Amino acid sequence: MASEGRCALLLFVSIFTRACWVSSLEVKLSRISPYEIEGKETEFYCKLEGDQEIGDGATFIIWLLDNAKQSEVQGVRRSHLRLKLNRNHTGSTLKCLEHPSQINDTLKLDVRVPPYSVTLDVNSTQACASDTGCSAVVKIGRYYRFTCNASGSNPASNITWLITTKGQRGMEQRKVPADWSQSRQDESMDWDTSSQINLQIPNSITRITCRVFPDDTFKEISMKLVVNNHHDEFRRGKLLFIIVPSSVVVLMTVVMAFSCILRSIARHKRTQEARKESEYGTIEDFEFPRGKITLIEVIGSGHFGQVFKATADGILKEGVESEVAVKVLKKSATDVAANDFKKEIAIHKNLKNHPNVVSMLGCCTELEPLFIILEYLPGGNLQSFLRNKKEAWPQAAMEGAELVSSSQLLAFASQIATGMECLSSIGFIHRDLAARNILLDEDLVCKLSDFGLARDVSGIEQYEMTSMGMIPVRWMAIESLVDNVYTTKSDVWSFGVLLWEIITLGAHPYRGMHPHDVIDSIKRGFRLPTPSHCSDQLYEVMEEAWRETPSERPAFSSLRETIDAMIPDATIYLDMPHFVADKYT
Repeated sequence: MASEGRCALLLFVSIFTRACWVSSLEVKLSRISPYEIEGKETEFYCKLEGDQEIGDGATFIIWLLDNAKQSEVQGVRRSHLRLKLNRNHTGSTLKCLEHPSQINDTLKLDVRVPPYSVTLDVNSTQACASDTGCSAVVKIGRYYRFTCNASGSNPASNITWLITTKGQRGMEQRKVPADWSQSRQDESMDWDTSSQINLQIPNSITRITCRVFPDDTFKEISMKLVVNNHHDEFRRGKLLFIIVPSSVVVLMTVVMAFSCILRSIARHKRTQEARKESEYGTIEDFEFPRGKITLIEVIGSGHFGQVFKATADGILKEGVESEVAVKVLKKSATDVAANDFKKEIAIHKNLKNHPNVVSMLGCCTELEPLFIILEYLPGGNLQSFLRNKKEAWPQAAMEGAELVSSSQLLAFASQIATGMECLSSIGFIHRDLAARNILLDEDLVCKLSDFGLARDVSGIEQYEMTSMGMIPVRWMAIESLVDNVYTTKSDVWSFGVLLWEIITLGAHPYRGMHPHDVIDSIKRGFRLPTPSHCSDQLYEVMEEAWRETPSERPAFSSLRETIDAMIPDATIYLDMPHFVADKYT
């Protein structure tokens, strides 16, 4: 009996001890990421923590998905399970259970569905499909619209834009904010997301990347940008005519010095003669048969001329009629106006291939009235474009739409500065740089126009009577108003006013002030005020253009570089969501 009692006691102690060990056991279930991805294998980990001995093989780790056994492992403290899940598993329960104690831990599954398709296109003409690299041909200085579409995701995709540039430290990649994004659910309750950026192409850019939610584990498409750089070609051609000393002659004889001076004088004389011929010389090379032009309708009118929408038979391709714009000099025009007309032809001869200057296609000068045949730009003028956006702004703001982005407005300014950089580099001045004289092509690329022919005197907002006659007072530099002096630096002043027009969506400078008051105020140091949605850094660009001393104003090349540097972070410098349209009416 004593022996039986001892056996019962030992059995009780054993059971009690095992119960203590069980009670100290803990099951921990974990995963690497906070969610699962449809179609990709996910790994889960289960760990037994505690002092219980499991080497005897009595302990099992059992994996259950919605109570359906997936795996069973015997005699181990750790186990892992790999599962390939689909969207229907969202909300399901994964359980790791220790047998025989039945202690367990669970996870609720969250299966994310990546988009089945991601595309990236530029201007809706060149496109990349999912998981394929591609390239697009672009031009430096032009404005492009990149669109990324992600279809069939759940939840809605988040699209991030990155641009890769070549800098001093090599290739650099940075994020740029989207100009427009939206998501909508399709019939299957998955989400389609679209995002756009509008970007002017700088010299340094090499690649545009669209990265889709939540990170690069999902979808990413990159478009390599192949530059067709007419602007750089122009710069290289221009450098052929610029004399740059390549070395300093330390020792030379009197004869050699005298010879160099003679050659310099002769070269300067030839340059002056070539310049004179460029301004007033051969127009015959651009003559086009007047009988092949059909004038359709007046699209602009000035004091000494009109601009017609027209067709020209064979001007671009033999036997093909092309839409053109034709400037027609009125018979009542003065000799000075006729001379300005011919100067405009000379300017266009030098700039006809520049991407930010309206191209001249031909002219008719053998008979009156004189014609200049220009490329037809369907986008109209920049002033009208900006004012149309401003008129629609209050309603658009209520609906949460973005009519024009900060980057697009800064791109306009950069394109104009690029065109003026070209114009000033060959010694020409514009004298009437304003938003009304900037035209837009079908891609909303800015082009300089109106080089001295038809000064529009039909509206008081543009040309005003002073003792000097009808002049654009509100855009003119102080030296032009006071001393009737016009230089490239006076064009820089006008650019500052034009930049203010762009930022305020076409507001009228110095509104409510009489032209004589404008002149007096400028002489006293008054300048256009800072728009409330404009940063101090951007306003400083205008202030520098309005410095009283012309030599202290920046060159157009410097203005272009400054604005180009702002475009990738445009929203920092120009807060268009807080633009108030009525403030500048």
